[in-house]
Amino acid sequence: NPAHRRPRHDRTCGNIEDLRGARRQRHDIGGCVPAPVAEAGRIKEAIYGRRMVVFAPLYVGNVCANDCLYCSFRAGNRDLARRTLSLDEVEAETRVLLRQGHKRLLMLQGEEDGRAPLDGFLAAMERAYAVREGGASIRRINVEIAPLDVEGFRRLKAARIGTYACFQETYDREL
Repeated sequence: NPAHRRPRHDRTCGNIEDLRGARRQRHDIGGCVPAPVAEAGRIKEAIYGRRMVVFAPLYVGNVCANDCLYCSFRAGNRDLARRTLSLDEVEAETRVLLRQGHKRLLMLQGEEDGRAPLDGFLAAMERAYAVREGGASIRRINVEIAPLDVEGFRRLKAARIGTYACFQETYDREL
């Protein structure tokens, strides 16, 4: 009965049961998205408009002490050769990406022993920003690294980051 349906505003759902049911239907959520996703979409459109922004990943290092199941960097992945790029390697990778037409990067690294080696990461950002290739340069570097303290975030901001993302593994067996 349509009269008994809960109204949906801005294509959001407030009931987690809707999402759990949708998950069981292999992500077919019938036009209903969680409120945070709808809000993120509103903010994205306010900042960027209706354009798509593409960035290329640049993996600075895959050394990580965590064991997040979704991540190939996880400590339990014994088949992965661990390494961190040198600054010369960061420059070479940046040149390749610029030749491919990329001007925005997502720089990533794992978390070592509960800390992110920020000094090396900031040096890698500085090197990537300094690269010039055929008149092109990197306009924006977004970062995906481990949590930082307040001073670490200040240093990131001073290094001209675009956005910061930190993925934390959580579980909801029903969702």
